Amino acid sequence: MLLEFFRFDLRYQLRQPLLWVTGVILALMAFAAIYTDAVQIGGAIGNVHRNAPVVIAQFFGAFSVISMFIVTLFIAGTVLRDVDFGMADLLFATPMRKVDYLVGRFSAGLLACLAIFVLIGVGMVLGTVWPGVDAERVGAFSLMPYGWSMLVLVLPNLLFLGAMMILLASTTRSLLYVYVGILAFFGLWILAGQFTRNINNEWLAVLLDPFGGRAFARMTRYYSVAESNSMLPPISGFLLWNRLLWSAIGVTMFGLALWLFKPQRAGMGKALFRKSVPAAVAEPISARLPITRVVPNFGNSVSWAQCWRIFRFDVIGVLRSLPFIVMLLFALTNFTIAAMLSNEMYGTKVYPVTHLMLQSLSGSFSFMLVLVVTFYAGELIFKERQAKISDVVDAMPIPNWAPMLAKTCAMFGVIVVFLMFGTVASLLFQLIKGGVHIQPVLYAKGVLLDSVYFMLMGLLAIALQIFSNQKYLGYLGIILVMVAQIALPMMHYEHNLYTFAGMPDAPYSDMNGYGHFLPGRLWFA
Repeated sequence: MLLEFFRFDLRYQLRQPLLWVTGVILALMAFAAIYTDAVQIGGAIGNVHRNAPVVIAQFFGAFSVISMFIVTLFIAGTVLRDVDFGMADLLFATPMRKVDYLVGRFSAGLLACLAIFVLIGVGMVLGTVWPGVDAERVGAFSLMPYGWSMLVLVLPNLLFLGAMMILLASTTRSLLYVYVGILAFFGLWILAGQFTRNINNEWLAVLLDPFGGRAFARMTRYYSVAESNSMLPPISGFLLWNRLLWSAIGVTMFGLALWLFKPQRAGMGKALFRKSVPAAVAEPISARLPITRVVPNFGNSVSWAQCWRIFRFDVIGVLRSLPFIVMLLFALTNFTIAAMLSNEMYGTKVYPVTHLMLQSLSGSFSFMLVLVVTFYAGELIFKERQAKISDVVDAMPIPNWAPMLAKTCAMFGVIVVFLMFGTVASLLFQLIKGGVHIQPVLYAKGVLLDSVYFMLMGLLAIALQIFSNQKYLGYLGIILVMVAQIALPMMHYEHNLYTFAGMPDAPYSDMNGYGHFLPGRLWFA
């Protein structure tokens, strides 16, 4: 039975477009982070080779931290899928062992997540050989750092994260509570890092990091540039004990999940986190019902009311959707890590002033919006077709412009909400760090300036979905546009008029604000 569960779930995972879309997105991020300093994953590369063993290990470690919000879909979802699809009663009524059920599905989810990290490694390799990369910043290719990082960093981290998610999913039976638990764990991890940053007991600081990043940093902190470009730390000391400790904790949590998991059918057992619902009582029906005469109204006020209702429905639907929450948490995690590491400028400690925080938001948070607008342009346009109600909706007495305008405005609303979350995270970071003057007006200006690019990309993504009339062709179109934006400067087509949504820079300084750069940028936009 264990092999049957494993084979079935692995086939199911590998056939899911979400797995490969997630892998390609993360691979593109790894490619961009290796190729250019404009995109940072957990911090800048520095003055070593872009494919130095230390850099590759650091990137895999950073992606394994970020993956805690993505792995949930492929590991915790395996336990919750039967309940969501209404198959739990049928499956749990069969003579199966819960060990076979959990071990088989956990192993399949773990292997599917490893496939994502293989794609991330491919993205890193492509980033070092892509035309236009500085050849002097690229060292000799070797598979050893990739294999070392997968075995020493990625696999133990996935084992720990997967076991924690299986434990939460099997005890709460709710994906929402799983994410709440992950957020609580992430907050505790950040607090532990802050409290142990300056303590003298290095072993305590190293062992309290479940991802091995601090152990790796301790082992490589005295490496020269030549050593960073050619070698990795030995698996001993801090690194060995950290990996053994958290792997053992992961195995223990999985054993606890096996003990607590109850393969009970719906309605049996104690319902945790759920209120009892009283039985419905049918109301008496009168013999004679009044007939209300309905007078249809097709005026402009009705059309605008329809537009508003569609807009509100679509915005709430996007904000409550699991992919949006995952991408938002992903961006917030990356921004938090980048903000914690970007407290120096040219070797000098700097305060987290507002314009520097806006730069950090643009480099480590807002880039995720391109993926948000690409994904939800297809979801918004094809929402009714996917739900099999497009014929019903199209038969309604509503003008063509109303749903089109509502869905476009919904895209703009999602962009604004996403940037607002980043702004709140930046403000909280400033308040925690202290010592700086909060500038809400500057935040508003910076966020509005950034939003113009993403709104234009959102309009393009919606237009490509409509012109292609096929969701995945629309996705391919916007991907080709993004690839062209990378390739055109390499062919010396560097002017902003060649790049869709390209705009001149508007740097900010404390002396004269945006200065004379702002009018030109706004007119160009």
